[in-house]
Amino acid sequence: MKKRLYVLSIDAMVSEDIEFMKTLPNLGAIVRNASYVKDVISVYPTLTYTIHASMLTGVYPDRHNVSNNEYFVPGVSPAPWYFDSKVFAPEVD
Repeated sequence: MKKRLYVLSIDAMVSEDIEFMKTLPNLGAIVRNASYVKDVISVYPTLTYTIHASMLTGVYPDRHNVSNNEYFVPGVSPAPWYFDSKVFAPEVD
């Protein structure tokens, strides 16, 4: 039997939301039967893509180079979002 790990990250959620989430009809069943982390120390800057890149790579933003939700391209507006792993630093040890 294959074992699987699912990581669910909910943007802007705080630990006080967990008890409410347990009461929800669909997500509640998942939360009640899951392991979760109530309190974390985030990386800086505390932006969605920066944090997720750190969660996935296990390194700080200075190593994975995702320091914003968008990456800087001179003369391009709006700036493109980090949608693709190819944008990340190609070599993270």
